[in-house]
Amino acid sequence: MWTREVFDFEGAHYRLRGTRNAPKPVQRPGPPLLIGGWGTRLLRLAAEHADVWNVPGRARWGRPG
Repeated sequence: MWTREVFDFEGAHYRLRGTRNAPKPVQRPGPPLLIGGWGTRLLRLAAEHADVWNVPGRARWGRPG
């Protein structure tokens, strides 16, 4: 996405063809990815892909709201 002038992407829900992103980020290979939230699935996602994880408020795993 940030390394080529024009790119294609095909995911589970979206398809992009001949896409351009400008301006390009100053950081190499790209800007840090911040993911916010909590939950077992999100924690796994953040661990695998994020550079920064932000927890909004108090996590309540296993306790009633």
